[in-house]
Amino acid sequence: MRERCDMVTYWLPQLESSAFNVIYFVNVERYEKAARLTIEPAPDVTIRIFMAFRGIDAYDKELDTAKMEDLRAPGRKGFVAVEWGGMNLNRVSHD
Repeated sequence: MRERCDMVTYWLPQLESSAFNVIYFVNVERYEKAARLTIEPAPDVTIRIFMAFRGIDAYDKELDTAKMEDLRAPGRKGFVAVEWGGMNLNRVSHD
């Protein structure tokens, strides 16, 4: 899908700047609570993906064994809104 290609094209340069990356896809319900989205007219289907990641210098087996959530998108019918985003946690300022 085009959105998948767009997301990879956008984030891949930052992901490649680290030897390894810890990647977390935020649960859709948690994401909706933190970042409400209103679209008028309302879409028939809304697909929201938010990825948080941080680069690490060395492989960490404990991080590699984390469980992945099922990230299958709902079916597409009618007016579909797709939102993808992410955050490089190495670039977050703690000021």
